[in-house]
Amino acid sequence: FEVLVSHVCRHWRDVALRTQSLWTTLTFRLWCHRGRALEYLARNNRLLLDIFIDTCAEDEYEVGYNLFREEFMPLFHILIPHVDRWRSLTLKVRDRGCKLGARTALSTCGAAKNLQYLQLWHIEDWDSAERLFTQIGPPPVVIFDRSLPSLKHLSLVGVNVPWLQSPFLEDLASIDF
Repeated sequence: FEVLVSHVCRHWRDVALRTQSLWTTLTFRLWCHRGRALEYLARNNRLLLDIFIDTCAEDEYEVGYNLFREEFMPLFHILIPHVDRWRSLTLKVRDRGCKLGARTALSTCGAAKNLQYLQLWHIEDWDSAERLFTQIGPPPVVIFDRSLPSLKHLSLVGVNVPWLQSPFLEDLASIDF
């Protein structure tokens, strides 16, 4: 919508560019979305951000087109400097390599003081129950320095967190598995 309305006419473009709240949703499904994200970050003047990252499976990967292992961490290099502005994060990975990148990024990015909605999904074709266990069985990772004071909604699919070392779980309004 925000891009469409900014292309109607010069007046609408000026209004859209000055309406900072139009530029707060960052969606990453394709590699080209990183450029758009940089523009949105410049236009929203430090407002809270809603971030959606959706990677592909290895058999769907097209170099330079969609998001997979090589493109995954560069996205976080764009986003991590703004972690204090994250209102929601939906992260869907379909590959163990991307999951390891996510573990690294979320365990080193620091506190997310404004994050209210967190969805972490690891969706992969496991082939068997044994393979599933070996993939989600590794020790859980500590995320956001255990500091998510605003978190109210958590959704975990194929992801484990250290329950005893996660005080942010105490004040949740909802949790989905």
